[in-house]
Amino acid sequence: MRKSSLGIVIGQVLAMSAAFAGLSPAFAQTAPAATAPKADNSAALEEITVTGSRIRRSATDTPAPVLSVDQQTLTDRGYVSAAQAINQLTSATPQLNLASGGGASSGSGQQYPSLFGLGPGRTLTLVNGRRTATTSSGLGDSQVDGNIIPTGLLERIEVVQAGGASVYGSDAIAGVVNYILKKNFEGVEVDAQFGNASRGDYLTQSLRGTFGKNFAEDRGNVAFNVEWAKTPTLEMKDRPRSNLARITGSNSADTGPNDGIPSIREILNAHFWNFNRDGVIYNTPAPVTSFLTRLNGNALQFSPSGDVVTYNTGTIYGVPFAEGGDGFRYSELTGLRTGVERFAANALGHYDISDSLTLSAELLYAKTEGVEVPQGESHTVLNNSASGAGPIIFTRTNPFLTANALATLSAANANFANGAPLWISKYFYD
Repeated sequence: MRKSSLGIVIGQVLAMSAAFAGLSPAFAQTAPAATAPKADNSAALEEITVTGSRIRRSATDTPAPVLSVDQQTLTDRGYVSAAQAINQLTSATPQLNLASGGGASSGSGQQYPSLFGLGPGRTLTLVNGRRTATTSSGLGDSQVDGNIIPTGLLERIEVVQAGGASVYGSDAIAGVVNYILKKNFEGVEVDAQFGNASRGDYLTQSLRGTFGKNFAEDRGNVAFNVEWAKTPTLEMKDRPRSNLARITGSNSADTGPNDGIPSIREILNAHFWNFNRDGVIYNTPAPVTSFLTRLNGNALQFSPSGDVVTYNTGTIYGVPFAEGGDGFRYSELTGLRTGVERFAANALGHYDISDSLTLSAELLYAKTEGVEVPQGESHTVLNNSASGAGPIIFTRTNPFLTANALATLSAANANFANGAPLWISKYFYD
């Protein structure tokens, strides 16, 4: 930090004046001479600005921290949607259309800003400083999908991190995302992008055209933007790492902290032994191996043709996982990435009637389609019947049972032959 030289000079002058004032004359006294008026050496001290940083930040000039992402950043990084820029903020919870690996879905393809993990319903979205129509369904929180924002007309994104609730209400508790569009775009701009993964299985495409013109001596402007982008759906089985069906579970061999045996173990090729796509059969609707319907010691399941065949449970490691076997494979539980195809068309215009009166209009059309591999309809022994997702009960009078199924199940369970029920634990994709 630099010191002001003016302060040093003033200090030296005052010190010298004090020194001379303390000296006594060594000669004889004489008649005092006329005292001259003291000159006023004090000068008007103007404002001194000390510069401590060259970092330009609007956060220091606003009550709440503000981050800004300009249009050049979008261009340099090749973003095809405004949502991708929001994902780069450290305060934002990324919306990536990507499965977490814990069995959760990869999402619907919509990307709502969510600051500080408080949820999209507590992050307000503005366009040119004004609230915009929600893209969420129902009567819940007002949310705006980042996919509908026209990137070709986007000048910058301003993010107010917290502090917006006092102005906008409870939907801005986490903050405000303000998409600011270009006001005087003039010219023609065409942008096309193409990309693919190194494995050649994730083709991404985008095309954008923006047109604008000033008129009436720059008092008015009209601009149009049309853009399209597409990313494909990706399944867990499409990539070697996610297709491992890898999980970690408790290790039954562990007897304590001092036995040298790890408390957890890794399971590769993990399956849910309790159910599969065709249907595992149970005498009693509970995830217990002794409750499986068996014939000659072998568990039973339905085949795709409707017949009853033997069922390999694999090496069971508790509930609900096993290694190998005919159960539902963990890597097929959900998709890896949601495919998104978006189309947006925008028209902006304004005309300055006077210095204090402007007539403006904004028209927006957007369509976003997301394609995911969701979790199927689950009717398994892992759920109780009261949940509505429990196993399905059936008897020998069920008209869908084949002759083979009736004969096999009757031989496996005499009570079934006499009319008692059995249960099917199945994961429905059909």
